[in-house]
Amino acid sequence: MIYYKKKLHRVNFEEVIIDTKLENNHYSIGERVNGEVEVKSGSEDVSLGYVYIYLKTECAINPLKPLEKTEVLLDKFVVSQPLTLKANQTVHLPFSFLIPFHTPITYRSVKVFLHTGLDLHAGDDPEDIDFIEVGPSTIQERIFTKIKDFQFKEGRTKYIKTKQNQFVQVFNFINEDSLETLTLEFISSSFAETVLHIKYDNTVVNKEIVISVNVADTEDILKAKLQTIFNNY
Repeated sequence: MIYYKKKLHRVNFEEVIIDTKLENNHYSIGERVNGEVEVKSGSEDVSLGYVYIYLKTECAINPLKPLEKTEVLLDKFVVSQPLTLKANQTVHLPFSFLIPFHTPITYRSVKVFLHTGLDLHAGDDPEDIDFIEVGPSTIQERIFTKIKDFQFKEGRTKYIKTKQNQFVQVFNFINEDSLETLTLEFISSSFAETVLHIKYDNTVVNKEIVISVNVADTEDILKAKLQTIFNNY
């Protein structure tokens, strides 16, 4: 179990403590996250606004300055409507949500975190964050495994902002013997289907394809779909 806590001192309040707990800190894309936010009041009554959880990541807006990153909001989940706590009262607010399919995979420098916030009617917004690990969906994991079967090794991974003001995770693979490279982007994903854009470079020819992988595809069908990037170049 993972949790985080922050004590807050505000006008008219001795302290308010938020303690957000998760079942674990590792999830796969599409998996359900269950947990609770524990809120403890201090020595006085307190009126609270919405309790919320933001799912966020980071992105380097300027590719020339990769260490300078900005937060990117992936999704927002409301845990509780406004409520009032008596002095020294504790409430437990359960929550449950799915890791969205557009969430990046936490590989190498890519990070994903939860931002838990608490609106106080005094005007301040207590908040806390905690990082979680996000692994690929079942379909994505099958794709990665099959690419490695073609003797490609994982290289750099980055989360970037495109010219269309969209955010996308880019995966790079290399065949260290032939120096061939693959660049992969997931255009869309769901439980049933994933659409991906693949670029291939063999130092002589560049080629790009878009393919759709269905959850019902056999290993032979998946291999044949990926094989098309190497055919007739």
